[in-house]
Amino acid sequence: EEVTDVATVASSRVTSVHSSASPSLGDLSADVIATLAGGIQATAASLIVTDKTVFITKLLNTRLAGSFSTGLLGFADATTAQIIMGAEFSDGTQRLDFVTSSRALLQNALSYSSGNTGYVTVSNIGLTTLRANGDEPTTMTIRVKDSPEVIDTSLKLSCDLLPEVGDVDLGEMRQIAPISPKAKGAKFSVDVRVNTGGDVLGSYEVKIKYDPSELQATAVNKGSQWPGGIFE
Repeated sequence: EEVTDVATVASSRVTSVHSSASPSLGDLSADVIATLAGGIQATAASLIVTDKTVFITKLLNTRLAGSFSTGLLGFADATTAQIIMGAEFSDGTQRLDFVTSSRALLQNALSYSSGNTGYVTVSNIGLTTLRANGDEPTTMTIRVKDSPEVIDTSLKLSCDLLPEVGDVDLGEMRQIAPISPKAKGAKFSVDVRVNTGGDVLGSYEVKIKYDPSELQATAVNKGSQWPGGIFE
């Protein structure tokens, strides 16, 4: 059977598509040939359509979209990031774009849950939302709904709030926790950041509370981005 579909888009694009199909054993094989403007024919692309059922057997390279793939850094209730991943199927094929920032190949195939909704929540399509600072990573769980034999996939996310204008933030940025675990007796520095909103900082008093039975403050120093002025 031969079918020709004509769909003129623009003079420099495809003007027609010709396909030759030969049903065999329930499958559909087709050679698709595009005719370009000027009568030039593109190389045939072979397609095989089958009604065989396949299942997801494994999720691949699960991570957050964007440059900071291991956590969320931003503002409460406003910063979001999509969980993306690939998938492997029972026939051996892989789709590395199974879930992307813009769409999922199979709707409702996965379920998502957060280990601590006080720090980060996740929607039914895998969109995470930062809620609060987390003192330890939060485990996100991704489950394949119709393949119970597939082991759940987990993803650990750090949750790090940036200070609002006039607010103060302590600790390391883009790390698994604001202050990573330390050995007893270890010396370490804790960054203190003030969001001035772009204005010149006239004066600011910061009081940091801590347990003196666990920590001992030894010095307070100017940071690398200190704008200048009196520091006490």
